[in-house]
Parts: sequence; structure tokens; C-alpha cells
Amino acid sequence: MATLVLGTVGSLLGGPLGGALGAFAGSKIDGELFGGSSGEGPRLRDLALTTSAYGQPIARHFGKIRVPGTIIWASDLKENSEEQGGGKGQPAATTYSYSASFAVALSSRPVAAIGRIWADGNLLRGAAGDLKAPGAMRFYSGWGDQSVDPLLDAAIENGSPAYRHRAYVVFEDLDLSQFGNRIPTLSFEIDGEDARHVVKGLLDPAESFAAGNATFANLGGYSHESGTIAQNLSAIDTVLPLIPEIDGKGMALRTLGNGAFATSLAEPAAWDGGDFGTQDGQSRGRNDGQKTAFHGLRYYDTGRDYQPGLQRVEGRADTTIGRIIEFPGALSSNDARSLAEAAAERASRQADTLTWRCAEIDPAIVPGAIVRAPGQPGLWLVRSWEWREGGVELEMTRYFPEESEIFEADSGTVWQAPDLAAQQTVLRVFELPPQGPSETAGANIYAAVGAPAGAWSGAALYAVQSGQLVHVGASQPRRAGLGELVTPLSGSPALLFEAEATCVIEMIDRRMELPSTDVSGLVSGANRILVGGEIIQYATAKPLGEGRWELKGLLRGRGGTEVAAAAGHASSAAVTTIDERLTKLEQSLVPVVSTETYAAIGRADEQPVFAAVETAGSSLKPPSPVHARKAVSVEGNWRLEWTRRARGAWRWTDAADVPLIEETEIYLVGIGAIGSPVALLTTKTPLLELAAKTVAQYQSESPGASIWVRLIGSHGQSDPLLLDHLPQ
Repeated sequence: MATLVLGTVGSLLGGPLGGALGAFAGSKIDGELFGGSSGEGPRLRDLALTTSAYGQPIARHFGKIRVPGTIIWASDLKENSEEQGGGKGQPAATTYSYSASFAVALSSRPVAAIGRIWADGNLLRGAAGDLKAPGAMRFYSGWGDQSVDPLLDAAIENGSPAYRHRAYVVFEDLDLSQFGNRIPTLSFEIDGEDARHVVKGLLDPAESFAAGNATFANLGGYSHESGTIAQNLSAIDTVLPLIPEIDGKGMALRTLGNGAFATSLAEPAAWDGGDFGTQDGQSRGRNDGQKTAFHGLRYYDTGRDYQPGLQRVEGRADTTIGRIIEFPGALSSNDARSLAEAAAERASRQADTLTWRCAEIDPAIVPGAIVRAPGQPGLWLVRSWEWREGGVELEMTRYFPEESEIFEADSGTVWQAPDLAAQQTVLRVFELPPQGPSETAGANIYAAVGAPAGAWSGAALYAVQSGQLVHVGASQPRRAGLGELVTPLSGSPALLFEAEATCVIEMIDRRMELPSTDVSGLVSGANRILVGGEIIQYATAKPLGEGRWELKGLLRGRGGTEVAAAAGHASSAAVTTIDERLTKLEQSLVPVVSTETYAAIGRADEQPVFAAVETAGSSLKPPSPVHARKAVSVEGNWRLEWTRRARGAWRWTDAADVPLIEETEIYLVGIGAIGSPVALLTTKTPLLELAAKTVAQYQSESPGASIWVRLIGSHGQSDPLLLDHLPQ
């Protein structure tokens, strides 16, 4: 009833604004008389997400808060196709991706800035303003002079409104691949004006006096999504007491004082016809504690990415009687606990009431005044003032100055989407020996594409042809294992397993794990890395921290890379793990012109990242022969033998010969320096016989000269194998 009466009086005195304040004041009196419901104020929404319902109200937001938004325009899905593969007689595969453009309204009042954006629970936009999916985003703060978005203006027939006084964002060609090719459910972190002045913002910014000195020091943000102004003010009043007052300027709200300037009441006046105090003009009472008991506060927890949190009052676990206040404001867990404890203490103390009749009017004694009553201990807060026939009747509750006690609280365990900064692409391109006979027809060029720890989702790959970029596919979505040697690695004959040999490497992605294996794993080809131009297998990997690993138990010169093993490697030599994360570059997609350089472009790359092909031609070149042997007959004739190896045939099988991968089997035997031999001989079998007089002739011409052999392959010659030396 008081709500209706004071709402009408407020409208007469102060118009619509006065009506809201009057209704708020009246509701406070009704609450004292009749009690409140178990749940009060606007309801919190459990992680509300973007909607597109027609006629959905657009909320007002203050300070920093997480909001769902409302889709106000969307285009049709845009289809993009890309053909991949098709090399070596294999069918081509066409992949499709989709993008969309749409606009989302965020607030029905201006917003200063926009922070993180969540899409399907993961971050679409980080705190640094980086979009984590391809596309563009434009933000409009909602001021009265904002211009029309060009995309909306072009797409909407007869033009688009500027949506002034409405904050919104526009996404243009947002890639939907990671969202199941649909517009994801979004929520936005927005930053409005200072939330401490939320009372002023809720009332009317043009009527600045209406908020008085009502400021909320610890409030991070507030959402006015539902409920009337009076209901929202009532929710704030529960945790921050607001006192409505009328003065010569009109109606206003203020916060409670500390009682230092309490006014003393006149002696009470008795009145025979009154409702109370017929003998002494005063009456003491106590409200039902169940109506005012306060058990907890639900709020938006800043420590939980603005998801709803709950702080219960100490010693009040029984929620069947007390109230759980729904407060749509953003608070830290400590602030929420402190406010909840203060509100509970305030509610219990205000159960004491005092009714007082004065014989004269004191302008200083109005609702919200803190007074001292003769004969009554402590301070009292004037709740209502009524001028009646017998005098001025005051209704008061016990008042204690609040102490700013800070309570420690915990937001609880919550999963927070990682906000990883987008990283630039790192590219290494090289040839690898074929792993089987099926890979011997052409060059085996691989791209190792990765990035340091952070956000990275792959890159597009290009061949550099005559200054142009020719698209040849995309990298693996998983980043390749890229790094470098920390310490030099000495040369090795690459003949036996070196159980005590070690090397230290550092990976660019410090989160990357390197596995260990046993002998059977090494036999099956596990744990291969490319160091410079040498393929090495390792047995154990020991983490040293900061992305560094000690590799122990090395098999050197794998895959016919003995020459690189013998040379060794300096520190900072490139290291790459050889596994399924490498991307094979199909040569059928590259023009006939020889390609020596490739490029990669990732989402965070402003310019293409270039890399020249390392160990070019090594996958087509046959491996050098091995197991050199020499026999000398009693007549002095020499018999030189060796064992052929083949590309892609790295296992020695006792029951079968090494397959002939090259078109023909022919060997080139040289005598003398490799670059300038004094004699060259050819043979079609892995042996060469030299008569004693021939040996003597070569000895006289080049005493001590080396004798070596190469296998002549279909695409080039192997590295030489040293067979022996001529006598001095």
C-alpha cells in the first residue's frame, strides 16, 4: 500500500522520476511491514548467450560486465571451396568452408570499449584485441554521432540505421570452420562508464541530482536486463543501503552516513488518540527475524569470467527461511562476501524498531536521518515521517555505523578459456629419403610448419614461381616439432648405436613433449629427428626445462645421411622431428619450373614466411654403396667389391636381395681425387677387377691415390664410397 501511495506522491512532486523514487521508498516500507519474498531483485542469468528473438529487450550495462547480445542482422552463409591433392594419380579432394557476416547489439546505452569475446565457450577475441578466427570485426560504441556501418548499409535495402545510442559489433566474413559452420553462441566482455555511479545511470543521466551521493565503490559492473527501475534500486539497496530524501531541489537518493552528526530528538509527546504511546509518546518493538534474515548473495564473479557466483553468510547455512539475494552486478569474491556479511549484520540489527511522536517539526529529521532518542541507547535511523493530528510520528530502526571489514573468499574452481596470443609461423622445407619403394618416383619434399607456444591453427603453403606465389595446399593443423641444437654435435662414423652419446636441443614451442623409446622402437623407426641434413634416432628424451631436452642413445646417419653425420653440426643447427605432423608438398601441384623456395602464410603473419629447400635432390639421389672389400690374388690382381643400397629399401632382409630402384645398375669407379680423378671406370656389377699391371700403372701415375665408387641412378649419382688407396 505504501508503494502505491508514495509512488503517486512522488509523481506529483517529481514527475516520472519522482514516481520511481516514491515507489522505491514505498516498497521499502511495505517490506518492513509485510516482509519480502525468498528471492529478490532482478534474476541472474547463468552464462546467457546470444539470442535473435524478435522484440527481445536490449539491456543497459554499466561498468565491466559479460553480456550475451542480440543478433540484429545476419547474412547468408558464404561458401568457399579449395581443391587439394590430385597428385600421382590420386583423386583430388575439395574442401568447403563457410563464413558469415552479422551484427550483434550489446547495450541500449553507450559502451566505452569491448574486451574479450567468447564463442561456444572458447575465446574468439583475446584481451589484446586479437581475433582468433579469420574475419574482421568493427565496434560501434553507441554514441549519438556514430556513422552507419558500410556493410550493413550496402546489404540492407533502403539503407541501414546507424543504431545511435545502441552499442553493437559487426563481424564481416567470420570463418565458421571451428564452429561447425554455424554462427556460434557469443558472449561479450564490455566496459561501460564507471559502475560506481550505477544509481545515477539507472535513474536518468540528465537528472544528476537524483542520485545524490549514492556511489558503489566496489562494483565492477551492473546489468539492467529485467525488472523496473524501482526493483533494480531495491536490489542495490540490499547490499548498499539507499535513503530517499526530499529537499528544496526535489527527490534524491543518498547512502547512509556514519552517525557522527546525529540529531537529537525532542522529548516524546503523549497523545490519547494515537495508535501508540498514549502514555509516553513512544513504542519499542522487534520485527520477525525470519522476514529480514539474509543468507547469501548471488552475483557475477569477476574471478570466474563473470559467471554467476554465490557467497553465503557465515553461520547461516539454512536457506529455507533466509533470503538469497539475486544481484546482477560484477564483484570480486572478497567484495561479494564482505557485502553479504555486512547486509546480514545490518538486517539482524534493524529488527529493533522504535516509534516516536514529536510535538514540533524539525527540518533536519527526515527519512534517512540518523538520530539519538532521549532515554534510548544507541543510534536510530528514521525510516518514515508522518505529520498527524497529535504530532509528527517517526518510525525508526536500530542503526550501527558499518565497519569496513574485509572478508576473504574464494571464487571456486572454474575452467577459463586460454587466451593465447597469435604466433607467427615458422617454416622449414627439406627433402627426406623415401621411406619405401612407392616414394621413389619423385622428390619427397616436406614442410615443417609450426609456431612458438600460443594461438596458431596452421598456414597456407605456396611455391615461389617467377616471383609469384602458387598455392600448393595447407599445413597440418598440429604444429611441427621445430627447434635447434643448443650444443655442438661432433661427427660420427654412423656405424653403431652410440648408447652414451647425447645432444641438447631447444624446441620453439616450449610446451612440446618428446617421447622416449626402447630398442624395438628404434628398429621400427621411432624417434627420428632431422639435424641439419642428418637423420638421427634417439632412445631417451630428458626434459631440462624452458623447452630444452637432452637426447641420449643416438643412431646417427640414418636414411643414407652418413656424409652429414661425419661432418657433425654446430650449435644452432636446425632440428625438426620427423613424424606425422610434417606436410608433404605434392609436386604435381607445382608448375614444371624448378621450385627452390616455398612460403607460408598464417593468420598472424603480416608477410609471407619464406624458406629455401634444404638438402635439395637428396630424395632422388641413390644412397652410396657400403661394405667395401678388397682381395689381392697371389699374382697381384685386385678384386674390389661393395654392396649396393637402394632408395626406400633400408631394411636388410636375409632372404631377398635389395631391390633395384634405379632404371639400370651401373657404377662409376674413380681413381684419384673425387673432383679431378685421373681415371674413371664403369661396371654393371658391384665389383671391379684390376690386373696387377694396371694397378702398377695407376700407382706410377698417382701413388697413394684413393679408389672410390658411385652408384649412377636415374636422377643423379650417389655419394662416393672409398674402396681403398693405391700403394705409395
